[in-house]
Amino acid sequence: MAIEIFVVTVAVAIQLLVSPIPEASTIKILLSYFAGNCAVLAWQFQTTQAVKTAFPGPKSAAISKLWAANQCRLGRTVLTLKRLHEQYDSDIIRIGPNEVSINNVEAVHTIYKGRYQRGFFYEFRASNGELNLNTTRDYAKHSAWRKIWERAFSPTEILNYNKRVEHHAEKFITILKSQRGAAVNCSKLMDDLMFDITMDLGFGSDAGMQDGMGDGQYIQFLHKYACTVTVLSALRNAGELLCYLPVSAEVKAFRERGKQVVNDRQRSEAVRTDVFRHFLHCELDPGVQFSQTDLNTNALLILGAGTETTSSTASQILRLLAENPCIQSKLRAELDSHCSIETKLTVEMTRNLPYLNAVVSEGLRLVNPVPSGVPAITPPDGVYIGDVYIPGNVEVRIPSQVLMTDSRYFPQGGQFIPERWTGEMPELILDRRAYIPFGYGVHSCIGRQVALNEMRLVVGRVVKEFIISLGELYDAKQFSLQTKDYLTVQLASLPLKFTPRPKNADSNRGGEIYS
Repeated sequence: MAIEIFVVTVAVAIQLLVSPIPEASTIKILLSYFAGNCAVLAWQFQTTQAVKTAFPGPKSAAISKLWAANQCRLGRTVLTLKRLHEQYDSDIIRIGPNEVSINNVEAVHTIYKGRYQRGFFYEFRASNGELNLNTTRDYAKHSAWRKIWERAFSPTEILNYNKRVEHHAEKFITILKSQRGAAVNCSKLMDDLMFDITMDLGFGSDAGMQDGMGDGQYIQFLHKYACTVTVLSALRNAGELLCYLPVSAEVKAFRERGKQVVNDRQRSEAVRTDVFRHFLHCELDPGVQFSQTDLNTNALLILGAGTETTSSTASQILRLLAENPCIQSKLRAELDSHCSIETKLTVEMTRNLPYLNAVVSEGLRLVNPVPSGVPAITPPDGVYIGDVYIPGNVEVRIPSQVLMTDSRYFPQGGQFIPERWTGEMPELILDRRAYIPFGYGVHSCIGRQVALNEMRLVVGRVVKEFIISLGELYDAKQFSLQTKDYLTVQLASLPLKFTPRPKNADSNRGGEIYS
């Protein structure tokens, strides 16, 4: 209660500062604010009391959102959720005064079906000037905008993108070859690769990160921005005041970079097709008009969603292959059998490589880039998850990584076993509904096919041309501690060695050399 009273007091002070009302006395204003907020707090107490008493969870989480905000600050949300579900032996745990985490496959369709209300994370971003496909709560606008996004990621457009993905992947391979087997920070190199691809496919722009000519601050801003927004959005009352306060340096810098990207794109007519062309020329949808602010905020979505998620997953898959040399050799054997030394792997060729596809699918399951899930709000009448009732207007999240590693759905869920997807070990998939690497429903990832193409191509090309091993400085415990969950994963430094394969020996000895 003390937190709420403090927030109300701050709100009053700010309101008086930015919008004084000379007709009314300060006392009347204060009384109005406190009366209104007391009514709201009383209603919140009634609606959240059922959540507090019905579901287990940390006592501090029942009192305020400071507990959740601290987990966000530490970047440990998904690990904490996994531990709590195990500690309380419960599919539903309380993680806030009016918030629960659900680890049950039956909840996926129930929570994310149809036009569900999104959680405060998205409301917070929208109220602070970031209204895009991901944050809008106006479903008429969402439907109209999503049609444009879908055209940008149509099969025809994706075919146009593939050659450029291959071009940037070739640069990545060249960089790895230049290191001659020395350990490199795979996280950094992969960020550069994926940002180059995002700028090219998104805006027809050459970012030049892999050439050493790009602005490295873009990616730094992405990381700082994600951390700041995730922490602040966990504090709902404080978040509601932010529209009256100065924007943080990280958020301001990220937004300015987004504006710059849009302005550059608007001043030049791209010589190749890109995603943003569909926003600038939406004649097929005469009812849709993008304001300059709409363009800027949707550009931020392209930059964030197109870089961090794919980069972290691809890097993690390469780490898993380094830790599992037998799987790496098996994948290499498949690549060698389908692609000769003279032939470079293409996006189209990856479609016919079942083990490569299984490796990527297993990586997405085990090291999902949005591990703690996306928040949603239960409908006013509440919902049943099995025979358990969750009241209405409760914020819920399904931590995707916890769900996808649950042994009830994926036996040996914590292990990297691509064979569960090839048909060799069908007993390792008990409920495919629990596989939600790209989300579920109307808010699922719209660029999933491009992301899959990028990961399959990069992983395939690297494994075909290099022996991947862990660098001497790699420490599994430190890597886990320093990797953060800020809604999307931010990887710690990942030292890996990429040793070029010899080209003059038999390939049957573990698949480590060319035929």
